[in-house]
Amino acid sequence: MNQTARKTSFTNNPQIKLAEKALRRPAAMYRRQFGEVERAQMSTSTAESIALEARMSVAKLIKEELDASGMPVFSSDTDVSKLPAKGGYWLVSPTTSWANFLHGREPNSMMCVFVEDNEAQSAVVYSPLSEMLYTALKADGAQSTNARLRAAGRKEINGAFVATNGRGDDTFVRGKALALVKENDARTVSTNDIVQDILEAAGGKVDVLMLEGLNAGESAFASLVLRESGCYATTVSGQPLSIGAQTIVAANSKLHAIVTKAVL
Repeated sequence: MNQTARKTSFTNNPQIKLAEKALRRPAAMYRRQFGEVERAQMSTSTAESIALEARMSVAKLIKEELDASGMPVFSSDTDVSKLPAKGGYWLVSPTTSWANFLHGREPNSMMCVFVEDNEAQSAVVYSPLSEMLYTALKADGAQSTNARLRAAGRKEINGAFVATNGRGDDTFVRGKALALVKENDARTVSTNDIVQDILEAAGGKVDVLMLEGLNAGESAFASLVLRESGCYATTVSGQPLSIGAQTIVAANSKLHAIVTKAVL
C-alpha cells in the first residue's frame, strides 16, 4: 500500500477519526493551561493546582467526544483487572507525562487507544504544543504527521541509542539498560514521557527501548504501534506484549535478540 493510500485508510477509520476529534477539541485549553503552569514555576503549589485542573478539564472534554461511540471510556492508568475482557472500550491519557506537564516541560501529549477483545485496534497521540499527530491502526501501519513510522535498522549494540524510562520503585529494567550501555559504546536517552519514548523507538530515533512500570494505556499503545512500525517487542522476560505488561524490551529483531540475551 502506498503512502497516499495509507493516509486515506487512517483518515477513514471511524475510531481514528473520533479519537483525533476528541484530542483536538481541548487543544486550545491545553496550550493555555500549559503556559500558565510554565509561568507558575516559582510556586510549586500554584503550578500543581493549575496542572490538576487542566488534566481534569482536558479528560472531561475528551470523554464527552468519545462517549459518542457508545463504548466505555477508561483512564490509561486503570487497573487491568477492572477492564472488560470482551467488547470494545477506550483508554485515555489527557497528559502522557504528568511530571513534564507539572514542570512546564515538553514533550507532552494526549492519547486515545481503542481496544477490542483485549487487543489494541487503533491509537492516536496528539501534542497541542508541537502540533504533531501520531496514528496507528492494526494491520495497517503507524505514521506521524510527517512520515510513516519505521523501526531503526541498527544490528549491533555498539553506538546504539537506548531509551529507558519507568515509574515506581522497581528499577530492574533501568538498571539493566544502564549496565548494557556501560559495557558497550552506547548511550541512554529519555524524554521523561513513556509514550514519547515508545514513539521514538517506533520512528527509528532510538535503537533500543527498555521500559518498566507501564500502565494499561501505555502497554496497549506499545503493543500496537511497535508492532505496526516493525519493532520486535516483548516483556523483559521475553513474553509477548499485552495490555497490562509492566515491562518492554523493543528493537529490530536482530538487535532485540542481542539485548534480551544480555538482560536475561
